[in-house]
Amino acid sequence: MKTIIVFGATGNLGAYISLHMKNQGYDVIAVGHRKDDNHFFADRGMRYYSVDIKNPDAFDILPKENIYAVAHFASSLPSRYAFNPIDLFESITIGTLNVLNWMKSIGCKKIVFPQTPSDMAKFHNNGCVIPCDAPRHFPLTGDHAIYTIA
Repeated sequence: MKTIIVFGATGNLGAYISLHMKNQGYDVIAVGHRKDDNHFFADRGMRYYSVDIKNPDAFDILPKENIYAVAHFASSLPSRYAFNPIDLFESITIGTLNVLNWMKSIGCKKIVFPQTPSDMAKFHNNGCVIPCDAPRHFPLTGDHAIYTIA
């Protein structure tokens, strides 16, 4: 059975990706920033690790062998209640760099990394299928601009 690590497993996308990959027959290791997942993953046959991706030493608790792929959905998100641009920037840039460095250190060469739908916003609602090679574009105003540019 192939092992996949899902970073950001306690978030909206990551939780569903973890469940889907488990249902597809993968051994899923869920990784999130939350200290406790309330046994959500264990109850579904998955291991859970709490890792702050902004701290490269935090990765030391993760398994290092036979990792087939990584699904990287971890980052802070802008919130209208508690927007912290430094945390947002560091989670996306430094956090992703730390994930990639950790992958390199264990010899894992496959990654799934999401793209925000807003990068294709100019193609939305036109009644056409968006081609896979359509040029990326993102709004230059609002919270999303900060998130994407970071």
